[in-house]
Amino acid sequence: MLQEILIVFALILANGFFSGAEMAIVASRKGRLRSLAEGGDRRARAALDLASSPDRFLPTVQVGITLVGTLAAAYGGDRLVSSLTGWIAAHAPPTIAAAARPLALTTFVMLLSFTTLLVGELVPKRLALRRAEAFARFAAPLMQRLAWIARPLVWGLAAATTGVLRFLGAAAPTEPSVSVEDIRHLLETGRAEGVLEAVEQAVATEALKLGDRTVRDIMRPRIDVDALDIETPQGEILGAIAMAGYSRLPVYEGSLDHIIGYVSIKDVLRSTWMGWPIELRKMLHRAIFVPETMPLNRLLELFQKERNQLAIVLDEYGGTEGLVTLEDVLEELVGEIHDEHRGGQDSAFVQREDGSWLVDGSAAVDDLAERFGVKLEPPPRDYSTVSGLVLAELERIPAVGDTLEWRGLTVEVVDMDGRRIDKLLVSRPRS
Repeated sequence: MLQEILIVFALILANGFFSGAEMAIVASRKGRLRSLAEGGDRRARAALDLASSPDRFLPTVQVGITLVGTLAAAYGGDRLVSSLTGWIAAHAPPTIAAAARPLALTTFVMLLSFTTLLVGELVPKRLALRRAEAFARFAAPLMQRLAWIARPLVWGLAAATTGVLRFLGAAAPTEPSVSVEDIRHLLETGRAEGVLEAVEQAVATEALKLGDRTVRDIMRPRIDVDALDIETPQGEILGAIAMAGYSRLPVYEGSLDHIIGYVSIKDVLRSTWMGWPIELRKMLHRAIFVPETMPLNRLLELFQKERNQLAIVLDEYGGTEGLVTLEDVLEELVGEIHDEHRGGQDSAFVQREDGSWLVDGSAAVDDLAERFGVKLEPPPRDYSTVSGLVLAELERIPAVGDTLEWRGLTVEVVDMDGRRIDKLLVSRPRS
């Protein structure tokens, strides 16, 4: 009977190999396998090929599991149950020996089920999940050979499966296999398990949002743009640049709607130090012009391609709408970057002792929503700042003291700079 037990156990191990191979190839990281394959790893290439063709791989696994399970049950049911029946009849008391066959069959089914679940399913799948790429590389060559041997049967099963899916209206996938939410979940898991640092997870998470935000959301509006007139007298240029406090300033001719380039403070200081005349036209750098609707991921690509750090934002009529810099984009990834001109605190959101928040009117409405856990309507929107939100809700120029209720928040206008909303008080209604 020992020989029969070893044969059935070997069949259960084979079942475990198929189960583990299926789990490993499905759960393995395609990027890691692709990297190994590009480095010349043939096993990784084989695993990647199987993962890319589930219509060929999955039927092969099911054929193997079904065949091995059937053989184990048939062989064990024939040989082991008969041997166990004889052993019980010979060694058990007469009352038990009378029910030797049912008892042997019950014992065999229980032991076979337990061993199959443990050794043939759970343990291999746990191992496959822990070392998915290594298990996939180990199993892939043999799975490819089995797929070639069972090709006619696999083809028939794949065709039948496709036909049933078409009948059910689910023949082709309607969504990508990986969503942004899946990636965010992986980043959170990596942070929880210590694979990623907190700052790495934060930057990667924010990078996923770049395509959802536009230039309009982060640009410096026209009213806040510091620029130089090309006709500025030479003696006033250095003073104007020093008062603006920026390393690059747009230069316009006639009006701000006709920006012809920008000048770098380094060029001006060099000319001043060397005693050369400051000629703006000779110092001009080519300006980049972008629409206000450009996604931030494309803007970042444009900055890299043009090797530039400043872009002029145009409205739909070709007029100057504002200005955006590489630093503005980077702040979306790493958070606010303060310098000696901005001060050392985030003045856009200041929490007061009573729990309310003093919010700058130019603060991004996305930042407000994220800070208070409010869900915004999907883009496009007619506003990108908190002041724009207030104007859209009130449908008029507000006055100090005007209050509105929005998404469970109370927003009060507390300071106006002419017709411009300067500061607002945001709080949650007290229950």
